[in-house]
Amino acid sequence: MFAGPNGSGKSTIKRAIPNELLGIYINPDELEAELRLSRGIALATRKISIDIEFVRSFLSDSALMAKEYSPNDIAKIRLVDGFLDYSQIRHSSYLSSATSDLLRHALLRAGVSFSFETVMSHRDKVEFLCTAYASGYRTYLYYVATDDPEINVSRVQNRVRQGGHDVPEEKIRTRYVRSLDLLLDAIKCTSRAYIFDNSSGPGDHFLIAEITDGTDLEIQRDDVPDWFDRAVLRKIAEQ
Repeated sequence: MFAGPNGSGKSTIKRAIPNELLGIYINPDELEAELRLSRGIALATRKISIDIEFVRSFLSDSALMAKEYSPNDIAKIRLVDGFLDYSQIRHSSYLSSATSDLLRHALLRAGVSFSFETVMSHRDKVEFLCTAYASGYRTYLYYVATDDPEINVSRVQNRVRQGGHDVPEEKIRTRYVRSLDLLLDAIKCTSRAYIFDNSSGPGDHFLIAEITDGTDLEIQRDDVPDWFDRAVLRKIAEQ
């Protein structure tokens, strides 16, 4: 799982990992673009095999789908030759998020190797990681953050100027806080966790710490960033 607040540099960390170690990769931004362009998702190219009953059952139980879609809408979803067809329902960000969740659970159910990217601002991503860990998966967390959410706001603004996707400033700030709050809980459900700081500039990230089996902490630097001290070290000391 590649995690961290918006604009922290998750994609940069991901590019440093050999593709053969990633398994099937679920990228929410790429998924969003594919849904808008194709009005559906090509499952076959992701080597995902599911039936329409599983799709409709999963999406019917999704709190994200419930925000925008009725049972009648979900009944209009079709699965044709490995293509999940959403052409009969309107698009929304909730549909993209729910579909990412669907694909992750389908891969988990199949027991295949996969990876995904997340801001990790909601506990459900941590719970998913813990479910995979408890199911026998070797779980790896690559987490990257910065010292100040205003750095993240600035980087997202720069990304938009270069044609990338936008995120409202207040969402960036609130997600920053929530993501850091969940970091230690996520670490506890990992076979190996790698924590990076990317405050200095895009691509100038450095490794702060490695954690093995959720508990064996190895600090890689003498000067750890304040955010890591607050989110991890102080919480460990209080336990």
